[in-house]
Amino acid sequence: MMILRLGLFLILGRYHSCSPFVQAFRVHRSSVVPLYHFRGGAVNAPPVSQKAAHNTTTKDAIITTTTTTTAKTTTIRTTKAGATRRSLWTIGSLAALSLVLFQQRSFWLPLINKDLILQRTLELLEPLQSNRLGWLYYSCGLALWEFCGLSTIPVETAAGMVLGWKAVGASLLGKFTGAMLAFGIGRCWLYQHVATQLQHNEIFQLINRASSSGSAPSIVTTSSHSPFKSKTTTLHPHSPLLTAFLMKFSCFPEMIKNFGSSLLPVIQWWMFAAATLIHGGTFTVLWTWLGHQTSTGSAGSSSTTIALSTAAFMGVVVTPLVMAWWIQDLKKWAESNSNTKPLSSATNIR
Repeated sequence: MMILRLGLFLILGRYHSCSPFVQAFRVHRSSVVPLYHFRGGAVNAPPVSQKAAHNTTTKDAIITTTTTTTAKTTTIRTTKAGATRRSLWTIGSLAALSLVLFQQRSFWLPLINKDLILQRTLELLEPLQSNRLGWLYYSCGLALWEFCGLSTIPVETAAGMVLGWKAVGASLLGKFTGAMLAFGIGRCWLYQHVATQLQHNEIFQLINRASSSGSAPSIVTTSSHSPFKSKTTTLHPHSPLLTAFLMKFSCFPEMIKNFGSSLLPVIQWWMFAAATLIHGGTFTVLWTWLGHQTSTGSAGSSSTTIALSTAAFMGVVVTPLVMAWWIQDLKKWAESNSNTKPLSSATNIR
């Protein structure tokens, strides 16, 4: 009955087009909603042809592909823009830092001038010579100096000239405290961050892998390995203990020796402490003795000349040769164990 009424209404509207009420219900033939949407629902819907379904699927695939391509293009543009901004920021920061360093060169240039360091240290230590706690003040200052990774040779020599043989204990205490402080900060606070950032240097990757193989069969990673756990105490050719000593006696800068050792999780605290005491004690005695000889007026004696020549030979010839042998041995070990998967998070420093 409802269908008959609707048909009658449409017929009347066709012949009485002047009626605005009827005109409002006149629709285009192609836009008339099929009646099966109102009665019977999807059950009475006509079957969709295979061609129409294929066209619909193709259209959806094209829309999806277009959306994916647009998203990838947007991501690439965003990544490039971010990389450009980072590059500009890095260049700007380096330029600003270079300008500041150039303007303040009168402040930092003395830090790399050993003669000037010796002179300033003498000026600071002379008032402390008669102070009972002078050696303690000197040890605290040397600890800060060692922590910053600066050369301690002129400082220890000046201490030997002013404090005499008492400077041996004071210098060793200061160097040991500063080195352990740097190692502790690197191990506790900087380990995870630096280990994920510095991972493309071949030397430290080899050191980390070889030391790990000498301590345990498991692979060490920053995500699963705790930097405080290691159980090796033997002198395996690539053992952590030997690595700690070789790091200390290497030609790396002092800051790399301290902080770099802390980034190798297989090196335990006591290993680094032992290497620091033996390495630091040897050269502390040498530089203190040289300063004491200078203060007594016997700096040009044959014994002083022999000691200086030996130290120069050790620093210029022996240390680089040992370092080269060590790296070459690590490379040979890596080639012989090429089937081992390299560490994705090995600690490296350039």
